[in-house]
Amino acid sequence: MKFLIRALPIALIFSPAWAGLSDARLESILTEYLKMQRVLAQDATEGVDEAAAAIVDLASSAEIAEANRETFQEIEAAAAAIKGKGLEEARAEFFNLSRPIMIYLHNHYSGSGDYYRFFCPMVQKGWVQDDREVRNPYHGSSMLRCGELVGEPGHGGHSH
Repeated sequence: MKFLIRALPIALIFSPAWAGLSDARLESILTEYLKMQRVLAQDATEGVDEAAAAIVDLASSAEIAEANRETFQEIEAAAAAIKGKGLEEARAEFFNLSRPIMIYLHNHYSGSGDYYRFFCPMVQKGWVQDDREVRNPYHGSSMLRCGELVGEPGHGGHSH
């Protein structure tokens, strides 16, 4: 019986449930990311630095499955690069943050959130929203509705 009790924590470490930690961490990151996306779409930067700082903290957490660590390091670096930037510079950096998030959502996400992936053909860049109404963070009011839906929530968060 002692052997089983000692072996249990090791079994939990290698359990598929650990993948869920990455999903939970990504959902926390997406809360901040979506704030940033909405603000940039409104031609503003208010709150972007705070959201970026929160993403850096969340992405550097130890509660990430090893298989996803590189993606979260990319998210952390991209969020750090957005801090302190003006509107155009923040928009230019925003895709570096969007890309690993979009890849994770497409390839790994199995959480319960509904996230939509969009693509702007004018700048050849994508982003994520939690609804279907296009709000382009790269152009804001000048081309707010420029973008096409490229990935919808489906079974396990993958696109159809």
